[in-house]
Amino acid sequence: EWSRLCSGSATRSSVMANKSTKISSSVSRFVAWELCENANDRAETPPLSRTFECVAHSKFQKLRHCLLVLDSSPKATGSSEGHELAQTSILQSLRLAQYPRRYASMLGALAGGEFGKVAETSETDAFEMHAVMATGAVPLQYMSSLTSAALKTFVEERNRSSAEMFWTLDAGPNPHFLFDAEAASALA
Repeated sequence: EWSRLCSGSATRSSVMANKSTKISSSVSRFVAWELCENANDRAETPPLSRTFECVAHSKFQKLRHCLLVLDSSPKATGSSEGHELAQTSILQSLRLAQYPRRYASMLGALAGGEFGKVAETSETDAFEMHAVMATGAVPLQYMSSLTSAALKTFVEERNRSSAEMFWTLDAGPNPHFLFDAEAASALA
């Protein structure tokens, strides 16, 4: 919860543990971030969201993460301001309407070990987020031509090798690649 309050993207790097929780290599752990239905779901408002640990299928034990840094310079418009501007996009309400179904689908795919469904959901959501950012009152273009080229090359290699790997983006130009450890050579 603390990492989410600092940066929503930071939840992807979080591992939840407390005195009664032992981090075990036999269980894949993911941190989920969900919107609450109403203010009564949280003691404080805003934000109306919460983070919690969800356990994924053992298939994800060998999941690895690689960040391709294409541009390390600070963003002209930070993520917080970008998220505020997203509310001005005509596409934002359509994207938010997809969340309950997409969220349930992602949790089910993680629990069921459906790598392809996790990949498809991640990539679709990343594209939609960037479409929202680009269509706000102040259009934001976080993806660059280098980002597009890197994703194109990545998808071509994934399709050629049938490697279990997928990509995602946060509000920036640098793609995150998630892959089964056995796909490391294809990613390289």
